[in-house]
Parts: sequence; structure tokens; C-alpha cells
Amino acid sequence: MVDWQVRRITKEVQRHDKNLFAKRSHTGKVQIFRKAKTYRKEVLDNCTLFYLVDAPQYVISLTDDWSGNGKNVEWGLEPIRQRLKAIDLWSNEQLFEEIMNQNEEVDVSNERNLKNNTENFLYEFRDQFKKTFNNVNTANLSKLDRRRVDDRRIKNGNFKQR
Repeated sequence: MVDWQVRRITKEVQRHDKNLFAKRSHTGKVQIFRKAKTYRKEVLDNCTLFYLVDAPQYVISLTDDWSGNGKNVEWGLEPIRQRLKAIDLWSNEQLFEEIMNQNEEVDVSNERNLKNNTENFLYEFRDQFKKTFNNVNTANLSKLDRRRVDDRRIKNGNFKQR
């Protein structure tokens, strides 16, 4: 038997999603489910049959912590609607866009972090590099720029590796 409270909650949650409905459990808690179908598999005379059956999916219970283990609480219709909006991923059409934006923000943050850490590392060890290469005479180093030589070789059609 469906009581008036379950009917009223069902009517309200169906405003959010027409596949939602409320049902009172054997413990007396009101729970919200989503109408869904699933495939069942049966083997009959070495022939496998698949057929659709109703399989309601649990969404939330109307308890103090919104779980099946909480204490029974009579929530108003507005808190139920707000909770469904907050947790229901089926109705969030911008979910993919929100995830992409968050990933882009994380990537930008990671790039900025890498740049800052590299800069800090180089700044900290600048004195050690100066001391290490203090006695290196750069006047004796080769002045040949390999990039120019390679570019010239490529322009002349000689693609052989050096």
C-alpha cells in the first residue's frame, strides 16, 4: 500500500527526473529509486536467451545521512530536491564540460608549478655552477654552430646523418 507521503515524494522527484520514484522499505524508511532495465541471461536446451527485466537502481534514502544505514528523518520536499540535484549525475548535462575545465586548470597549475620549481632550482644552485665553471676557458671552445651546418646540409639535399 502506498501512503500519501510516498506519493507526494514520488510526484516531487519526478519533477527532477521522470524515472525516479519513492518507495517505503520493510524497515519503514523512504527510499528513492530510478526505473531501469537490465539484461538477464538464461540457458535453455543449450540455447542462451537474453531478456530485459525491471531492475530499479537505488539513489538515496531519506535518512539523517542520506544512506540506507541512517536514522529515519522526514525531510521536506525542498531538501530532497536539492540533494538530488547535488548527487544526480544523470541530469547534469554540463558534467563533461566541467570535468574538462577542471582538468585544464590542473594542467595549467602543473605547468606553472614546474616552471616555478625549475626556476627556484636554478636560482639556488647558481653559485655552485659559477664556482664549478669558473676556470673553464670558453675562448678555446669550438665556435662552430652545428645547427647552421645541419641546416646548410639539409638545404643542399644531403640528408646523411653526421
